Amino acid sequence: SFLSMLTRSFAAIVPREAVSFYAEHFERHPVGTGPFRFLQWEPIRGIYLAKNPVYWQTDSSGNPLPHIDRLNFLILPDALVRFNEFVQKRLHVCSIPPQLYYKIIDSTNFRLKPEWRNRGIELLNSKECLNTSFILMASDSAYELPPTSRTGKMLSRNRFLRQALNYAVDRRALIREFYPGGQAEPAAGFLPPPLNPARKWGFCYAPQKARWLFDKAGFPQGKNMPEFKMVISATSRDLFTARAFCRQMKNWGVRIRIITAPFAEIRNAVLQNKAEFEWNGWIADFPNAINFIETVDLNTYAIDSETDIRKRNKLIADWEAKYLERAPRIFLFHRSGRQLLVHRDVKNLVLSPFSSEFYKYVVKR
Repeated sequence: SFLSMLTRSFAAIVPREAVSFYAEHFERHPVGTGPFRFLQWEPIRGIYLAKNPVYWQTDSSGNPLPHIDRLNFLILPDALVRFNEFVQKRLHVCSIPPQLYYKIIDSTNFRLKPEWRNRGIELLNSKECLNTSFILMASDSAYELPPTSRTGKMLSRNRFLRQALNYAVDRRALIREFYPGGQAEPAAGFLPPPLNPARKWGFCYAPQKARWLFDKAGFPQGKNMPEFKMVISATSRDLFTARAFCRQMKNWGVRIRIITAPFAEIRNAVLQNKAEFEWNGWIADFPNAINFIETVDLNTYAIDSETDIRKRNKLIADWEAKYLERAPRIFLFHRSGRQLLVHRDVKNLVLSPFSSEFYKYVVKR
């Protein structure tokens, strides 16, 4: 995985003299070799960049990159506020608010509706995104301490219940409602399909199996099931999806109450026994299965040191099959594509599989 890591921005070259000069304040004065140079960071408001006049790369015609002089990233947590700013042309790029999806996208062909195209707006699509959305349970190894609450301990000890929850969730129904048009695919396990081509088995929506496992777990038809709490970021775009998941679980007799918290406090909510579930996910930093495996198991030497691709794929599949038996998480979906709205005068914006964009090629006309 080392060579894969070198492709990512956190492995970018920085000048030693700048690090020495700014010392612990380097994060507020970043100096590097990228297409844009840092101007200002305003917490809660945004990050402001300017063209790097000595950037080394050129486009296919030999013109120096980047083509734009300024690049501003504004922090606007509310999706509807972002969209309104975009419509007013105060933003050039914007995601689609989930609650407005079918007002913007035609449900028959999943293309932009004519009324938006007539306003000079375009739809960008990326076809692959290396990520997994899941729900952490209090027993997960991601937490430093074992659960101490009664419900947390029960989840930790009852593997049949954890498996039942995985078979009870109708992932395709969630995707149809919140990620239509090929934006996501059901998650069978930890790894996105491109990173586990030899997968042996995985979870899916299987009502009969879920019912049998709930019975085996000691909760036939959800009887005597305690209420659980699930924490999610107050600004998460998945808040509506989380509510729909809870409605699905209610049909099985599983009552889950959502609590919201600032992003920085989510993990502590579970550690402090305020919640048993945490809505979470992982986006690949680099295109390697190790990036996902290390979130669960740090003992990855055997996989990481194998250079034969077939043997490596078998080791990855064996690892996932073993951990899936434990059902430590409720696996939801992989966002298999991304959609962004741009104004027509913005050209050459490139979407990457890592939920980011490449702005160095952008031309604004």
